[in-house]
Amino acid sequence: MATLEDYAKHLQQAVENKWDGIVMVDGLEGSGKSSLALSWAYELDRSMCLDRVIFTPKQFHEAVDKAKPGQAIVWDEFISGGMSDAAITRVQREVKMKMTMIRKKRLYIILVMPYYFMASRYFAVARTRFLIHMYTPDGIKRGFWRAWKYEAKKEMYRKGKKDWEYCITPNDRGTVEDFFSLGVIDKGAYERKKDKATREEEVEIKSVREKKQIKALRNLINVVVGNGWLTRKDIIRITGYTKQTIRERYMKPLPDEDDEELDLEDW
Repeated sequence: MATLEDYAKHLQQAVENKWDGIVMVDGLEGSGKSSLALSWAYELDRSMCLDRVIFTPKQFHEAVDKAKPGQAIVWDEFISGGMSDAAITRVQREVKMKMTMIRKKRLYIILVMPYYFMASRYFAVARTRFLIHMYTPDGIKRGFWRAWKYEAKKEMYRKGKKDWEYCITPNDRGTVEDFFSLGVIDKGAYERKKDKATREEEVEIKSVREKKQIKALRNLINVVVGNGWLTRKDIIRITGYTKQTIRERYMKPLPDEDDEELDLEDW
């Protein structure tokens, strides 16, 4: 039965030979997946520190750019349970964009997420070398892991994706100690960084949603007024917005838009 150290050695050999060094760790909230990922990152890279524990796409870009060859990065909450499908797609796209640099620098990337099946086929099947799943045998004890190698996790994704079932017998299993008990990374600092990143991500997601709503209503206004179905006064009466509000909030281009591409009415 292989150990986590054996998996680490395999990953080291792969990275040294310029193969991808991306792996996935999943498990329920509180199951110990973050502790396992951090323990493993430290096993691979003794310079591992809080700067390379990241939670957002922005932090990921910065960490990859700054990382030295052979270093490890842990993306905790790579995909959270509260993310929309659009947000999940965006996060996964960030890793794809950095794939060449990851391989060039021979970096170890550990993606931590609630469920393996939330990942796209690209990551779940093609890009991750293996899957480590954290679980609890009795709903109380922590630190238990199961591992599926490349072919096994590929088969499990195919058979278990529909119902999110870990339906393939794991290649290996074992237990791991709490990383924070080692004192390598301060748990309080880790939690503060995580909380801050969560708040920033919530603000960004809210901003994206608001932009979509603004664009949708602006397009609707342009269509109904442009086709003569309603007048501007009708829009003001139906929406309850003042002329100034509609002009400032809905008829001006957003910061990331090109004025020439907009079909704006002169309000």
